[in-house]
Amino acid sequence: VILVQRLGPAANSVLVAASGQLKSTRREPLFRLIGALTPESVDPRLADLLSAALEEPNPSMASAAAEALKSVGGRRAMAALYRACAQEGVLGERAAEALAEVANRVGGARGDELSLLVGAIWPQHGALARNLCRIAARLGRPEHVAPLVSLLGSSDAAVRVAAATALGRIPGEHEGASALCFTLADEESSVRAAACRSLG
Repeated sequence: VILVQRLGPAANSVLVAASGQLKSTRREPLFRLIGALTPESVDPRLADLLSAALEEPNPSMASAAAEALKSVGGRRAMAALYRACAQEGVLGERAAEALAEVANRVGGARGDELSLLVGAIWPQHGALARNLCRIAARLGRPEHVAPLVSLLGSSDAAVRVAAATALGRIPGEHEGASALCFTLADEESSVRAAACRSLG
């Protein structure tokens, strides 16, 4: 990994060659090496390889690809990461972390890449909804307050917990505070606890 970091773009040709020689089941260490590059220096073919690997049936392999994309992924990787966010467990969580990092990197202060990707209406149930809350919490953008408030009404208690937690990570005064006050009456104690922490 240190050698690849030092070599930078010069490592691309060897990594591309290795990707063609290794069986797909043996590529996890390769993904870690690709992740040692920078977004500016990585060969697009390697970034595309990582995006395709997110659909590997082996969750460990797919998680390694998501971890590498967190370091080297660009706008082209965002759709694949978004799809991976719908997976339960570690893969979905790693993909969410990577998507937040990539969205912040490619969007910066100029715009909200997540809203462009997801649209105005966010999913209300399951792993994708929970992981979108995680992404919003990491980005901390006021544009995400409205969709997070809508998720406080989800029938999925785990999504309500994730939304309440995310609202507490968005700084400044916003409508989320009032919504969290209503959430203190939620039937689930875990949701009430998350609202309390966020209001604090």
